[in-house]
Amino acid sequence: TTPGQGSRFTIRLPFTLAVSHALIVRISDEFYALPLPTVEGVVRVPREEVARHLASDSASYTYGGYKYRFQHLGNFVGMETGPLPDLEPTLPVVLVRAGELSTGLVAEELVGSREIVVKPVGPQISGIRGISGATILGDGRIVVILDIGALVRAGWRGRTAGSTVPREERDR
Repeated sequence: TTPGQGSRFTIRLPFTLAVSHALIVRISDEFYALPLPTVEGVVRVPREEVARHLASDSASYTYGGYKYRFQHLGNFVGMETGPLPDLEPTLPVVLVRAGELSTGLVAEELVGSREIVVKPVGPQISGIRGISGATILGDGRIVVILDIGALVRAGWRGRTAGSTVPREERDR
C-alpha cells in the first residue's frame, strides 16, 4: 500500500479447477455428494414399499425399463442402518447405474442439486474406494463426493457372491 496511490493485491489461483454438478443427500447427520452424471433418476417411494424392497435380494423396482435393487446408502459408506425414518411418508431413492448394474440408493433426505468445486483429497483418504473428492458447502460443511460406480459395483459383487438370484435378473 502506498498512500495516495492505492494498494496492490496478489491473488493465486490453482491451474486446474474442477466444477461439477452433484446431488447432495443426507444420511443421519452426514452429507454426501453424488455426481449428477451417475444419477439416472430420483423417485419418492412410500416408506413401507422401500422397506419391502430393502428386504428383497433381487432387483424388483422398475423405472425406465430397468429393474433396480434398493440398498441403503449408509451401507456403502460404513454407517449402521437402523429402521427407516418415519418423519415422512415417502423416502427419496436415487437411481444409479454402473455399467449393467442398477441400484436404488435409499437416503434420508434429498438436500438438492448443486454446482460444486471438486477438491482432491489427501493421500490418507485417496486410497479409500468410493471417494472421488470433497467439496465445501456454503455453510462451511465438508462433503465427501462419492464414486457411485465403484461403490455400486463393489456392493453388487459382495451381495451377489452367495446369491441364488439368476444372473440375468441381477444384471438387468
